[in-house]
Amino acid sequence: MENKTEHLLIKKMMAKSLGISVQAFDNWNVSPEFRQGRSTFYSVRSVLDNRINHVSNKLEEKQQRDPSTLDIDEERARLVAAQADKTELEVKLLKRESVKIEEVTHEWAEMIGNCRAKLLSIPTKIAPKLLGIDDISEAQQILKDAIFEALTELSDDVYTQDQEGT
Repeated sequence: MENKTEHLLIKKMMAKSLGISVQAFDNWNVSPEFRQGRSTFYSVRSVLDNRINHVSNKLEEKQQRDPSTLDIDEERARLVAAQADKTELEVKLLKRESVKIEEVTHEWAEMIGNCRAKLLSIPTKIAPKLLGIDDISEAQQILKDAIFEALTELSDDVYTQDQEGT
């Protein structure tokens, strides 16, 4: 014959198995399966049912609540999460692990502007050199040299800016 308490736990053991205190378990108001002397026995099923009902009731309350009213605990949790996110971002900015998008946009716009100016100056600079040249390969080499010179100047500008910390 099967023992009546074989699949049941006393309150202290149930609380321990759930990783909570006996007082916290008492606050759950779980219905015991039965009492024997001073011991109260609980089934896992009754604990699960209690927790499922608790969560369901919370959800129903939340859905029925007027959306204009605030839940102070939810708002506090949102505030704490936002503060943590802000602090994390500030630390990343201080460690230079992250940058503001405005700074990146400004730097890229400046680099593109410099590149545009250098490339547009090539025809003006090179045209006089190409005037008397009949050999296409020589003209190509002059153009290629001018382009590489412009690219080198641009990369030197970027390197100099990095060294200055801008």
